Parts: sequence; structure tokens; C-alpha cells
Amino acid sequence: MNRQFCFSGGFQRFLILVTFLLLTGCGRDSAHTYYVDCKKGSDSNSGRSASNAFRTIRKASEVISPGEVCIVKKGNYPERVYIHTSGTKENPITFKASGKGVVTKGFTVEADFVRIEGFEITSTSPKGWKEGAGIHLKGRGCRLTNNYIHDVFLEGIRLGDDLTSASTSNCLVSGNRMIRCGQAGIQICGQNNRVENNEISGTVQWSKTNPQKLDADGMRFFGSGHVIKKNRVHSILLSDPENSDQPHIDCAQTWGPASNIVFEDNDFSLGENTLNKEIIMITEVTPPVGNIIFRNNIFHDAFRGLNIFGSHAPGHPSPIVDVKILNNTFAGFSDNAFELHDTHDAKVINNIFYECTSIFVDPKSRNANLESGYNCYYRKGGRQTRGVKASPSDLINVNPEFQDPAKKNFRLRSSSPLKGRGKVLYETGTDLPGKSIKKTKAPDIGAFIP
Repeated sequence: MNRQFCFSGGFQRFLILVTFLLLTGCGRDSAHTYYVDCKKGSDSNSGRSASNAFRTIRKASEVISPGEVCIVKKGNYPERVYIHTSGTKENPITFKASGKGVVTKGFTVEADFVRIEGFEITSTSPKGWKEGAGIHLKGRGCRLTNNYIHDVFLEGIRLGDDLTSASTSNCLVSGNRMIRCGQAGIQICGQNNRVENNEISGTVQWSKTNPQKLDADGMRFFGSGHVIKKNRVHSILLSDPENSDQPHIDCAQTWGPASNIVFEDNDFSLGENTLNKEIIMITEVTPPVGNIIFRNNIFHDAFRGLNIFGSHAPGHPSPIVDVKILNNTFAGFSDNAFELHDTHDAKVINNIFYECTSIFVDPKSRNANLESGYNCYYRKGGRQTRGVKASPSDLINVNPEFQDPAKKNFRLRSSSPLKGRGKVLYETGTDLPGKSIKKTKAPDIGAFIP
């Protein structure tokens, strides 16, 4: 009996030891990890341990294989890293910064299933599209997460080098912060990519040093099937000295092709109500453009809100079809909160328009299956929101009772008259492929803010 007890106790201790080794990494095969140290490493080393690290990230990119990880130690790496080796879905290739302060001149990725995590990227080259962006990616199944990208010549992240090709697809761009990037914080191309929880501010055209006179946008989006969710775009200013050539500024813009795209739970603002500043600009220069959903977003503090313009190009006189503007909060627009020009089969339902001067819907859009209702229009002092053709379900001059609009807290108070006053919606979104979104009771009007 005692022998059996002793054997059992020894076996338990053995299991505990094995578990400890696995959890602490002591049992991990070091052949799956490369190390880079710009201060103590050498590219003639094996790179297989922290004490035998490479000096450059580029050296690791030349030898790394599927399933392997490159860990980069804190320091300044004045190099552009080119990645041409693909991982697989089960065994991706990972480049990971070891904490803050790993500074590079960015990455050009032409490979699948590559992960880039936690780098600071700045001072990219002005020589070309692939070198100018903080991260230029052409690949499938890649993940760009938690990078800090600032003061780069072109976009912070350029996702895809072809507007619609599946060669850039099913990628995740999440948790990145982009400040003072050239032309746009992010450009999204390809198919079925997810862009979420990113912050973009201070985009510039570099007017003092760049003769191209770029625009200065938060995002540009093309292709199809994307989900753009829980991002914040703010503080892109015409008063910035590097925007002295008066760029047209949008939080997000496309001229097509762009279809089957969802904007959800975003907070977009520009901080100035001056001309040439819009939240989202959609035109159809290159069709198709359509099947775009704006759901549960907060759009505020700009000259104009959504500007959706079909038949924009003389060579392509076709409308934009199937735009849904659902359960959003619009606040503080000195011009139109939204405009619909030759936009067919549009839905404008369950939105709040707070301190918005006007809206505009042209006759072509009004006569092309426009569904509008259950919207709240409110301006202080009993002023009217111009351009509204109210339906019986609309709430006109009803204060939504935000918690603190002066501080941009647009949550509804518990006493708000908009609680439970919205329309029950039935829709299918690309963020839930093949699944229906059905609310069983009347929702609140406006964006839901947890």
C-alpha cells in the first residue's frame, strides 16, 4: 500500500516537472527561434540564441522558415526589411519586437502567413510605393498587430498592391497606431481583410518636401469583403504646416472598385469644421461600388459626414447601389451630415443627427427605393435640420439626452426618449458570413456604446 502511494506521488511530481518545463519554454526547441540584437549581435552568428544573435533583421528574413519566430531586441535598426518567404496557416512566420523601442524603417512583405508584431516604424524612403509605406504587404493570411508607425513618407500600412486581387486576402490589421503618415494611415485593398482597433491621426501630405501634393486621409479602401471595425480616426488638420497645399481630407475614402464592405463601431472625427473635410467620401470612378454597410459608428466634428456620389465619372454613369446607414450617431456637422447622389436602394434608419446643419438627398436617390425612418434630428434652440423629409417614425427636435456631448460622450442616458424607439432590423452582414442579424425587440436609436 505504501509502495503504491510512493509510486503515485513520484509520478505526480514527474508530471508537474514536465508541465513546468513546457510552460516556461525550457522544453521548447530553440531551432524554431531566431534572435536579433543590433548592439551585440553579428550576422555571422547562428542567430539561434540571445547570446549568439544576428545583428540585422534582414539577415533573419533571409533564413527564416515556416513555423519559426524572429525575436528582435530593443534598439535602432536603420534598415528596410524584405520578406519573401511564406509561412503556412498552421505554421506562420513571425517577426516580433521584444518590448517597446524596436525601431526600423519598415517592412516590405510579399509572402503569405507572415506576422509582424510590436515594431516602431519611422523615416521610410521616398523612393517608391513599396519603400514609402511603413508596412507594404502583398500576401494572404497575414497579421500586422500592435505596431507604432509615425512620420513615414506614404501610408502607415498599405494592404495590397492591387485594388481587388485575392493575392492580398484574409489578413488582420489590428491594434496599430499611425501618426503623421503620408497620404493615408491605412490603404486597404484585396479581399476579405479585417481592419480593427487601430488609431490614425495627423495624416499629412508633406507639402514642404513632396511635389506630388498628396491628400491626407485616415483610410482608403478598395476591393471587397472587408470588415473595418472599432477604429479611431481623428485630428487630421488643415492647420498642420505640412498640409499647406489644402488637401481634401477624409477619415475614409474610395473611388472604387469597393463592394461588400462593413464599417462598424468606429469613431471618426476630424476636429475641424472647415471646408474640404469629410468623414467618408465614396465615389464611383471605377465600378462596382456598392453593398456598403455603416452600422453603429460615431461620426462627429467635421464639415461634412457621408458623401456618397454615384455616376461621378462621365465614363461610368452608373449609380451606387445598396448602401445601409444604420444605428449611427452623427454630431457636429456644419454642412450636410450625409449626402446621397444617385444612390439606389439605400437605407437610412435608426440614426441620431445631433447639431447637424442639414442633410441632402437628390431626386434620383429619393425615387430609387430609398428607405428612411426612425431617425432623430435635433438642434438646440428649436432650429430645424435642413433637407429633412420626415416620416411618421422620425423624432424631430427631440433631445437624445447624451451623457456629456461636450466631452464627446454620446452614450444615451437611461432617461433618453430614444431608448427602445428604433426599428427592428433584419440584415446579413459580411462580418458574420452566412448568418443573419435579428433583434427581437426594438433597439435604441443611434450607436450603441458599451
